[in-house]
Amino acid sequence: MAKRKPKTKAVKAEELSPALQIKAKRCRASLAVIQRAVEKGWNVPQRIIDQVPEIVAQIMNDDVAHVRDRLRASEVLASLVRHRVEAAIALDKIERLDGGEATERFAVSPEIEARAREIISRRLGEQR
Repeated sequence: MAKRKPKTKAVKAEELSPALQIKAKRCRASLAVIQRAVEKGWNVPQRIIDQVPEIVAQIMNDDVAHVRDRLRASEVLASLVRHRVEAAIALDKIERLDGGEATERFAVSPEIEARAREIISRRLGEQR
């Protein structure tokens, strides 16, 4: 019987990933911990958080890295972006609240107000 060729390039566990300089089989687990730290809001030093985008970009562009490692790296990057957007939104709300402004914007158009009055008056007329 002929052996089947693998569809993707297999990475040996002993082969080092140039991006993290750790054994390739541990790369995915390390990325999962980084992702969890970002999503759960763990107290991670800012200097480490600042290095994460560069590290995951290197993994995503690493020809030696396994496809799963590249996928996990892109998930970590997406988590970082989502975290930073959420932090920016929260900071904006805090600044508006400190300035005495509304934290949530809600405006009632004249059409909605007129329709609401019409519905209320109709209901009040039915109750009498």
